[in-house]
Amino acid sequence: MTEFLFKMSHELRTPLNAILGFAHIALREIDDNEKVKEYLNHIIDSAEELLNIENNNKSYINRTNLDEKLYNNKFNIDLL
Repeated sequence: MTEFLFKMSHELRTPLNAILGFAHIALREIDDNEKVKEYLNHIIDSAEELLNIENNNKSYINRTNLDEKLYNNKFNIDLL
């Protein structure tokens, strides 16, 4: 589980750092509309990547929970 959390932390930090970095750069270049648009597009791309990671994570957790429910059911072998 620790390895999973380490990988997830890395996967989340990469797009978050891009969002923060490009937002700071956009503020510095606020008078250059073309550059600001470029940076905003990078921010949008990174935010979409972050959302995709979270959606995949949620899907994985849901599948894992379903698997646990399927495999942790008790049954009476005599009834089979």
